[in-house]
Amino acid sequence: MTLDGTLDPAEWGGAAWVELRSPDDFVSPDHAPGDADDLSARLAVLWAPDALYLGLDVTDDVHDGHTTADLLWSADSLQAALDMAGDGGHAYDGDDDFELGWALGTSGPLHYRWAAPPSAPPDSSTVAARRDGTHTRYEVRIPSGDLGRPALDAGLEVGFTFLVNDADLEGREGWVEWTPGIGSFKDPDSFGLLRLVAGTAADADADADADADAGADADADGDAGTDADAPDARPDGAVPIAEDDGGCGCRAPGPAGMTLDLPLLLAAAGLA
Repeated sequence: MTLDGTLDPAEWGGAAWVELRSPDDFVSPDHAPGDADDLSARLAVLWAPDALYLGLDVTDDVHDGHTTADLLWSADSLQAALDMAGDGGHAYDGDDDFELGWALGTSGPLHYRWAAPPSAPPDSSTVAARRDGTHTRYEVRIPSGDLGRPALDAGLEVGFTFLVNDADLEGREGWVEWTPGIGSFKDPDSFGLLRLVAGTAADADADADADADAGADADADGDAGTDADAPDARPDGAVPIAEDDGGCGCRAPGPAGMTLDLPLLLAAAGLA
Protein backbone atom coordinates (compact mmCIF):
# COMPACT_ATOMS: atom_id res chain seq x y z
CA MET A 1 0.00 0.00 0.00
CA THR A 2 1.43 3.35 -1.07
CA LEU A 3 0.26 6.35 0.96
CA ASP A 4 -0.10 9.15 -1.57
CA GLY A 5 -3.61 10.53 -1.06
CA THR A 6 -4.90 9.30 -4.44
CA LEU A 7 -7.15 6.42 -3.29
CA ASP A 8 -5.90 4.38 -6.24
CA PRO A 9 -8.65 1.95 -7.37
CA ALA A 10 -5.98 -0.72 -7.80
CA GLU A 11 -5.48 -0.56 -4.03
CA TRP A 12 -8.97 0.38 -2.80
CA GLY A 13 -11.14 -1.43 -5.35
CA GLY A 14 -12.02 -4.27 -2.96
CA ALA A 15 -13.09 -1.98 -0.11
CA ALA A 16 -16.57 -1.30 1.27
CA TRP A 17 -17.36 2.42 1.53
CA VAL A 18 -19.47 4.26 4.09
CA GLU A 19 -20.99 7.43 2.65
CA LEU A 20 -22.04 10.41 4.77
CA ARG A 21 -23.49 13.73 3.66
CA SER A 22 -24.97 16.93 4.93
CA PRO A 23 -27.72 17.59 5.90
CA ASP A 24 -28.73 14.00 6.77
CA ASP A 25 -25.62 13.07 8.77
CA PHE A 26 -24.63 16.54 9.98
CA VAL A 27 -24.30 17.28 13.70
CA SER A 28 -23.69 20.69 15.25
CA PRO A 29 -24.55 22.46 18.49
CA ASP A 30 -24.93 25.84 16.82
CA HIS A 31 -24.85 25.70 13.00
CA ALA A 32 -27.53 24.77 10.50
CA PRO A 33 -26.45 22.07 8.04
CA GLY A 34 -25.47 22.88 4.51
CA ASP A 35 -25.87 20.58 1.53
CA ALA A 36 -23.74 17.72 0.23
CA ASP A 37 -21.46 20.15 -1.62
CA ASP A 38 -20.71 21.86 1.68
CA LEU A 39 -19.78 18.58 3.36
CA SER A 40 -19.98 14.94 2.34
CA ALA A 41 -17.53 12.09 2.74
CA ARG A 42 -16.90 8.44 1.97
CA LEU A 43 -14.59 6.23 4.03
CA ALA A 44 -13.25 2.69 3.70
CA VAL A 45 -10.94 0.53 5.79
CA LEU A 46 -8.36 -1.99 4.58
CA TRP A 47 -6.04 -4.10 6.67
CA ALA A 48 -2.78 -6.01 6.55
CA PRO A 49 -1.27 -8.05 9.37
CA ASP A 50 0.82 -5.08 10.45
CA ALA A 51 -1.61 -2.16 10.01
CA LEU A 52 -5.07 -0.72 9.46
CA TYR A 53 -5.56 1.64 6.52
CA LEU A 54 -8.25 4.31 6.32
CA GLY A 55 -9.19 5.90 3.01
CA LEU A 56 -11.31 9.05 3.02
CA ASP A 57 -12.65 11.23 0.20
CA VAL A 58 -14.21 14.48 1.44
CA THR A 59 -16.25 16.89 -0.65
CA ASP A 60 -15.98 20.34 0.93
CA ASP A 61 -16.44 23.67 -0.83
CA VAL A 62 -14.02 25.47 1.52
CA HIS A 63 -10.93 23.77 2.94
CA ASP A 64 -9.76 25.08 6.31
CA GLY A 65 -6.44 23.73 7.55
CA HIS A 66 -5.63 26.50 10.01
CA THR A 67 -4.91 24.43 13.10
CA THR A 68 -2.28 22.73 15.20
CA ALA A 69 -2.12 18.96 15.60
CA ASP A 70 -3.71 18.85 19.06
CA LEU A 71 -6.59 21.07 17.93
CA LEU A 72 -7.08 19.57 14.49
CA TRP A 73 -10.68 18.73 15.41
CA SER A 74 -11.39 22.47 15.12
CA ALA A 75 -10.49 22.49 11.41
CA ASP A 76 -11.34 20.26 8.46
CA SER A 77 -10.22 16.85 9.64
CA LEU A 78 -10.92 13.17 10.23
CA GLN A 79 -11.35 11.64 13.69
CA ALA A 80 -11.63 7.90 14.34
CA ALA A 81 -12.07 5.87 17.50
CA LEU A 82 -11.53 2.17 18.16
CA ASP A 83 -12.54 -0.09 21.03
CA MET A 84 -10.12 -2.95 20.42
CA ALA A 85 -11.72 -5.29 22.97
CA GLY A 86 -15.24 -4.46 21.84
CA ASP A 87 -16.31 -4.16 25.47
CA GLY A 88 -18.15 -0.84 25.09
CA GLY A 89 -18.72 1.50 27.99
CA HIS A 90 -19.85 5.10 28.36
CA ALA A 91 -16.30 6.50 28.52
CA TYR A 92 -12.85 5.50 27.35
CA ASP A 93 -11.65 2.81 29.74
CA GLY A 94 -7.88 3.36 29.56
CA ASP A 95 -7.38 -0.29 28.61
CA ASP A 96 -8.12 -0.74 24.91
CA ASP A 97 -9.80 2.43 23.58
CA PHE A 98 -8.16 4.79 21.11
CA GLU A 99 -9.09 8.11 19.52
CA LEU A 100 -6.98 9.58 16.74
CA GLY A 101 -7.22 12.35 14.17
CA TRP A 102 -5.68 13.57 10.93
CA ALA A 103 -5.87 16.77 8.92
CA LEU A 104 -4.35 18.57 5.96
CA GLY A 105 -2.89 21.64 7.62
CA THR A 106 -1.54 24.77 5.99
CA SER A 107 1.99 23.32 6.09
CA GLY A 108 1.11 19.70 5.36
CA PRO A 109 -0.56 16.67 6.95
CA LEU A 110 -1.10 16.52 10.73
CA HIS A 111 -1.91 13.67 13.10
CA TYR A 112 -2.70 13.43 16.79
CA ARG A 113 -3.90 10.88 19.35
CA TRP A 114 -6.16 11.99 22.21
CA ALA A 115 -6.88 8.65 23.87
CA ALA A 116 -4.86 5.45 24.32
CA PRO A 117 -3.94 3.07 27.14
CA PRO A 118 -0.88 4.12 29.19
CA SER A 119 0.95 1.06 27.84
CA ALA A 120 0.51 2.09 24.20
CA PRO A 121 3.60 3.21 22.27
CA PRO A 122 3.72 6.77 20.92
CA ASP A 123 1.39 7.46 18.01
CA SER A 124 3.21 6.48 14.83
CA SER A 125 0.27 6.68 12.43
CA THR A 126 1.07 8.27 9.07
CA VAL A 127 -1.16 10.15 6.67
CA ALA A 128 -0.99 11.39 3.11
CA ALA A 129 -3.55 14.02 2.13
CA ARG A 130 -4.10 16.12 -0.96
CA ARG A 131 -6.59 18.72 -2.09
CA ASP A 132 -7.99 18.52 -5.63
CA GLY A 133 -10.70 21.04 -6.46
CA THR A 134 -13.41 20.58 -3.85
CA HIS A 135 -12.12 17.15 -2.82
CA THR A 136 -9.69 16.35 -0.02
CA ARG A 137 -8.44 12.78 -0.03
CA TYR A 138 -6.71 11.06 2.88
CA GLU A 139 -4.88 7.77 3.21
CA VAL A 140 -3.97 6.80 6.78
CA ARG A 141 -1.86 3.95 8.12
CA ILE A 142 -2.18 2.88 11.79
CA PRO A 143 0.39 0.23 12.80
CA SER A 144 -1.12 -2.75 14.58
CA GLY A 145 1.33 -2.26 17.45
CA ASP A 146 -0.11 1.20 18.07
CA LEU A 147 -3.44 -0.53 18.73
CA GLY A 148 -2.01 -3.05 21.18
CA ARG A 149 -1.86 -5.89 18.66
CA PRO A 150 1.35 -7.54 17.42
CA ALA A 151 -0.60 -8.55 14.31
CA LEU A 152 -4.11 -8.32 12.85
CA ASP A 153 -6.05 -11.34 11.62
CA ALA A 154 -9.16 -12.00 9.56
CA GLY A 155 -12.18 -12.39 11.81
CA LEU A 156 -11.15 -9.71 14.28
CA GLU A 157 -14.11 -7.51 15.21
CA VAL A 158 -13.67 -4.25 17.12
CA GLY A 159 -15.73 -1.23 18.05
CA PHE A 160 -15.23 1.59 15.54
CA THR A 161 -16.62 4.90 14.46
CA PHE A 162 -15.48 8.06 12.71
CA LEU A 163 -16.49 11.61 11.93
CA VAL A 164 -15.40 14.30 9.49
CA ASN A 165 -15.16 17.85 10.81
CA ASP A 166 -16.07 20.94 8.81
CA ALA A 167 -14.67 24.43 9.38
CA ASP A 168 -15.08 27.28 6.91
CA LEU A 169 -12.36 29.66 8.20
CA GLU A 170 -14.31 30.63 11.33
CA GLY A 171 -13.83 27.57 13.53
CA ARG A 172 -15.58 24.22 13.51
CA GLU A 173 -19.17 24.42 12.33
CA GLY A 174 -20.01 20.76 12.86
CA TRP A 175 -19.35 17.31 11.49
CA VAL A 176 -20.83 14.31 9.73
CA GLU A 177 -20.59 11.07 11.69
CA TRP A 178 -21.12 7.36 11.11
CA THR A 179 -22.38 6.79 14.65
CA PRO A 180 -22.28 8.91 17.81
CA GLY A 181 -19.48 8.37 20.28
CA ILE A 182 -16.80 10.96 19.45
CA GLY A 183 -18.10 14.44 18.67
CA SER A 184 -20.80 15.13 21.24
CA PHE A 185 -19.60 12.66 23.89
CA LYS A 186 -17.11 9.82 24.24
CA ASP A 187 -19.15 6.61 24.27
CA PRO A 188 -17.80 3.29 22.95
CA ASP A 189 -21.26 1.80 23.50
CA SER A 190 -22.40 3.92 20.55
CA PHE A 191 -19.67 2.76 18.18
CA GLY A 192 -20.36 0.58 15.18
CA LEU A 193 -18.45 -2.62 14.42
CA LEU A 194 -15.42 -3.07 12.21
CA ARG A 195 -14.82 -6.63 11.03
CA LEU A 196 -11.62 -7.71 9.28
CA VAL A 197 -12.33 -10.12 6.44
CA ALA A 198 -10.16 -12.15 4.09
CA GLY A 199 -10.40 -11.12 0.45
CA THR A 200 -12.65 -8.29 -0.70
CA ALA A 201 -15.54 -6.81 1.22
CA ALA A 202 -17.92 -7.76 -1.61
CA ASP A 203 -16.91 -11.41 -1.36
CA ALA A 204 -17.39 -11.43 2.40
CA ASP A 205 -20.75 -9.66 2.10
CA ALA A 206 -21.95 -12.17 -0.51
CA ASP A 207 -20.93 -15.06 1.73
CA ALA A 208 -22.75 -13.49 4.69
CA ASP A 209 -25.90 -12.93 2.61
CA ALA A 210 -25.85 -16.54 1.43
CA ASP A 211 -25.50 -17.79 5.00
CA ALA A 212 -28.28 -15.47 6.18
CA ASP A 213 -30.60 -16.59 3.37
CA ALA A 214 -29.98 -20.23 4.22
CA GLY A 215 -30.70 -19.51 7.87
CA ALA A 216 -33.84 -17.57 6.99
CA ASP A 217 -35.14 -20.46 4.88
CA ALA A 218 -34.55 -22.86 7.76
CA ASP A 219 -36.31 -20.53 10.19
CA ALA A 220 -39.25 -20.16 7.82
CA ASP A 221 -39.66 -23.93 7.63
CA GLY A 222 -39.68 -24.14 11.42
CA ASP A 223 -41.85 -21.09 12.08
CA ALA A 224 -44.90 -21.86 9.93
CA GLY A 225 -48.01 -20.69 11.69
CA THR A 226 -46.32 -18.16 14.00
CA ASP A 227 -47.48 -14.57 14.55
CA ALA A 228 -47.81 -12.92 11.14
CA ASP A 229 -47.47 -9.49 12.70
CA ALA A 230 -43.91 -10.09 13.96
CA PRO A 231 -41.35 -7.85 12.23
CA ASP A 232 -39.41 -9.49 9.40
CA ALA A 233 -35.71 -10.01 9.96
CA ARG A 234 -33.44 -8.30 7.45
CA PRO A 235 -30.94 -10.42 5.51
CA ASP A 236 -28.21 -9.28 7.91
CA GLY A 237 -30.25 -10.50 10.87
CA ALA A 238 -31.30 -7.08 12.18
CA VAL A 239 -34.89 -6.49 13.25
CA PRO A 240 -36.36 -3.33 11.67
CA ILE A 241 -37.44 -1.60 14.90
CA ALA A 242 -37.74 1.87 13.38
CA GLU A 243 -37.78 3.30 9.88
CA ASP A 244 -35.83 6.42 10.86
CA ASP A 245 -32.22 5.78 11.80
CA GLY A 246 -31.47 9.46 12.33
CA GLY A 247 -29.34 9.54 9.18
CA CYS A 248 -26.23 8.26 10.94
CA GLY A 249 -26.31 4.69 9.66
CA CYS A 250 -27.20 3.41 13.13
CA ARG A 251 -30.51 1.94 14.13
CA ALA A 252 -32.83 3.63 16.58
CA PRO A 253 -32.90 2.21 20.12
CA GLY A 254 -35.37 -0.62 20.54
CA PRO A 255 -37.60 -1.47 23.50
CA ALA A 256 -35.91 -2.02 26.84
CA GLY A 257 -34.11 -5.32 26.97
CA MET A 258 -33.97 -5.77 23.19
CA THR A 259 -30.56 -6.19 21.58
CA LEU A 260 -30.17 -4.55 18.17
CA ASP A 261 -27.43 -5.12 15.64
CA LEU A 262 -24.89 -2.32 15.40
CA PRO A 263 -23.86 -0.86 12.04
CA LEU A 264 -21.14 -2.98 10.51
CA LEU A 265 -18.23 -2.04 8.25
CA LEU A 266 -16.18 -4.75 6.56
CA ALA A 267 -12.44 -4.11 6.27
CA ALA A 268 -11.04 -5.93 3.25
CA ALA A 269 -7.55 -7.35 3.05
CA GLY A 270 -5.30 -4.76 1.42
CA LEU A 271 -2.51 -5.23 -1.06
CA ALA A 272 0.82 -6.17 0.44
